[in-house]
Amino acid sequence: MVIRILIILLADAGKTIAATATILGCCEQTVLNQRKRFLERRSEGPVAALMDLPRSGRPVIHNAQKRAHTIVVVCEILHE
Repeated sequence: MVIRILIILLADAGKTIAATATILGCCEQTVLNQRKRFLERRSEGPVAALMDLPRSGRPVIHNAQKRAHTIVVVCEILHE
């Protein structure tokens, strides 16, 4: 989820797909997929668009409080 947030923040800052992939150390397809997913779900609100969709299988390990803390930490890092 942290990578997803960083991808969206870098896109908002005007970074290209290639530049974002280089900065984050991931492939361009990952950046493209996450940007597309965010745009498709943005009508649900910015936080909902960043969250994982429900999945079958093992229950979620991190609760909402842990996720909120992660978002705060990432935002603080980017603000510095």
